[in-house]
Amino acid sequence: MNDLIMIVIRFLLYLDLMVIFGLPFFQIYGISGVRHETYNLTNFRSFITFAVVTGIILTG
Repeated sequence: MNDLIMIVIRFLLYLDLMVIFGLPFFQIYGISGVRHETYNLTNFRSFITFAVVTGIILTG
């Protein structure tokens, strides 16, 4: 049972790292066209901050 918990935590950490590093690159390279920079940037920063805090909590 203990191994299953560690596997789930490790998977969540990998998922968190994918979100933290994947979303900024997707926003830079994947989205084309006209964007509303201020709205997207503030909404995006709050989500990335949430992902970073979640990763810190999972590792601590």
